[in-house]
Amino acid sequence: MDKAVLEIGAGTGLLSIVASLLGAWVTATDLPDALNNLRFNLSKNTRGRCRHTPQVAPLSWGYNLESTYPTSVYRYDYILAADVVYHHDFLQELLATLKHFCQPGTTLILANKLRMESDHKFLDKVKRSFQTKVLEEDESLIILMATCTLGEEKVEDLQGGEETGLDGEFQINLEKNTRFDGEVTGEAVRESECAKEETTQLSVGSK
Repeated sequence: MDKAVLEIGAGTGLLSIVASLLGAWVTATDLPDALNNLRFNLSKNTRGRCRHTPQVAPLSWGYNLESTYPTSVYRYDYILAADVVYHHDFLQELLATLKHFCQPGTTLILANKLRMESDHKFLDKVKRSFQTKVLEEDESLIILMATCTLGEEKVEDLQGGEETGLDGEFQINLEKNTRFDGEVTGEAVRESECAKEETTQLSVGSK
């Protein structure tokens, strides 16, 4: 409750809706052409039911992050990313985005289906970049969680894929989700995977 949460690649917004209903300050992000539908879903499913009104903002992975989201201003307790590893031409940008927002004191939760070899390669890069904890894993799904306490920011060279900076120190801090209306629990992250394909419980529309 009262935690600052950023969702990357929010899509239809289910994860942001759940976080908002649990009392978080939520900013849901996606590409500009997805924001109208995202904004509609958040408003339809949270209006009058949340402590804090969720916000919607555009975010293009890896581009001008320090100018559009300076780390001195935008700091979050949690970074959520569910089923975002499918734009396989932009995985370097996605990794750079995760590094940019995962500041000291931030908990990163990454949940993803494993569909292609590039998914596994990306997760290997994530594990090399962070000291991660696998919360759950099976043949088609993995959920990672890590708390970053970097003493010095790592810099990602998007063109060459090179990485510079001192090794960071990471601590894993596992927390159970608060129950909402006796229904939503820590399984919300897993359930959000299915919601990317099945959104029948959302009021989906567009402006």
